[in-house]
Amino acid sequence: MKLFLPLILALPALPGFSQTLTNQGAILTVEAGATLYVAGGVLNQAGSTLTNAGTLHLEGDLTNAGTFTSPGLLLFAGTRTQVFRPGTAAVSAITLRNTGAAGANRLLVTQDLVITSLLTLTRGLVRTQGMETGAPLATLSLPDGGRIVGEGPGQYVQGRLALTRASVSAATGPVDFSNGLVLDSNEQNLGPVTVTRTAGLHAAGISYGTTVGGTRGIDRLWQVAARQPLSAPVSATVSWISDDDNGLDFTTSAQLWQADQASGPWTRQGAPATSSARRFTAIVTQLGVLTISNSSTSRPLTPESRSVGFTAQLYPNPVRGSEVPTLLVYIADAGPLSWQLTDALGRTLRSQTAPLLPGTNVLPLGPANGLPPGVYLVRIQQGTHHQVIQLIRE
Repeated sequence: MKLFLPLILALPALPGFSQTLTNQGAILTVEAGATLYVAGGVLNQAGSTLTNAGTLHLEGDLTNAGTFTSPGLLLFAGTRTQVFRPGTAAVSAITLRNTGAAGANRLLVTQDLVITSLLTLTRGLVRTQGMETGAPLATLSLPDGGRIVGEGPGQYVQGRLALTRASVSAATGPVDFSNGLVLDSNEQNLGPVTVTRTAGLHAAGISYGTTVGGTRGIDRLWQVAARQPLSAPVSATVSWISDDDNGLDFTTSAQLWQADQASGPWTRQGAPATSSARRFTAIVTQLGVLTISNSSTSRPLTPESRSVGFTAQLYPNPVRGSEVPTLLVYIADAGPLSWQLTDALGRTLRSQTAPLLPGTNVLPLGPANGLPPGVYLVRIQQGTHHQVIQLIRE
């Protein structure tokens, strides 16, 4: 059954005019199996009730200020940018099929929204932020069982996309969050895990990170939050599309990075490898925010330095402003490493002991803006290996 509304307002249905269906204090229901076609937008005002158990086909915007539940399908099928202001709506499924020109075929979701079942992209971009300068960033959330399908170049979610899985454990094996991250717990019980991806905004510290040496990562971050902490390394596979390359060349090798927050500081996870297919797997020792950058521009240790089984480099050096001096340490055998930052008189200013895995490890020493200009020493010990590096603060 299809329900057509050729006349939506108390206005003549003139060709070329966009119309709005306004629900003002009434109850409007689209029954299961029915389709409501709206040539323009829908405004569900305060005190009104709109229930969609069938299909609500929209060629304009949808604004909800009342009660709106949609166990059926919302189909956004306009020819220009559409806006969804959900209010407190409960939505099961959304399909975006916007046939507008590139750059004008977005669905802007300007408030936090939960999609309980499925987000399908057949044409166009979903963006969880308005296009005006300084617009707040909303979150599109899909709970356990929810998924997104159809993402690809020119057709994905720009902004913040969060997916939750009720369990990541030995019983589940690798878990695909359908937002570009697959997590294998290595037989640990991590409990519920939420992966929030922020992508496509070209915003430093929000949708991309700046790693060692000022190298930017791809325009895509994954924040991984598990109920249970890691007791052993896990495997993470991330994937992205060409839209989010952020100017990086992935015909060279890539590196996975981790930080506690999108602004850093960042530490390497696993070893560099090729990623020409925009898919990368690494062993992760810490959860948090993950991203990818070119390893070649992140100053990895050279093969010659690795041949001795232990070596450490300090970068940047000298340091200026609020730069974070960072140790790049290569070890052949796992074990704890201790470092001390001392002044010229030998007084310890900062210190840390950290467990390291074989390969290249990254250890930030803290921001330089807490150090007066001068010469400092970084003393490093790992097993029988000792090294002292001079640090200059300008």
